This record gives sequence, C-alpha cells and structure tokens, in this order.
Amino acid sequence: LDSSISLTKAEETLGPDTCIQGNFDPALLFSSSTQIRESVMSELKNLSRRTRYIANLGHGVLQQTPPEHVQAFTSACKEGWTR
Repeated sequence: LDSSISLTKAEETLGPDTCIQGNFDPALLFSSSTQIRESVMSELKNLSRRTRYIANLGHGVLQQTPPEHVQAFTSACKEGWTR
C-alpha cells in the first residue's frame, strides 16, 4: 500500500485473509525519532489484525533519509507488535 491508503480502509476493503504491506509515508523518516515512533504506534494501534501485515514504507527509502531514522522506524515497528 502506498501512504495515501489508510490501513483501516485497506483492511475493510481487502478482508482479513489478504496480507497487506506498506502504508507509511517515506517522508515520515525526516521527522524526529519521537515523531516517527508516535506515528508508527498510532497506525499499529488502529490496525485490527495482528497477522498478515508487513510494516513498511509505502515507497522506498528516500536517498537523503538519515540512517538513524530508518533504525527508529524499524525499532518502532518491532515495539508496536510486542504491545
């Protein structure tokens, strides 16, 4: 999914048996680590499924993205699934 499609709308449209991936805007990774974490937690909290979802960007990592922000995104995704 690209970032213009909400995860909740994708779940409603595709149903529980379809695996979905993506949705996070690559521009999010230019935010602070705190903002990245808050955004990821908010999206994952609203997701009704706990399986068949792969947290990912809606498009690839932009060239100028700070590597530490990619790490912040990855860490937030991992933390979001353990809650």
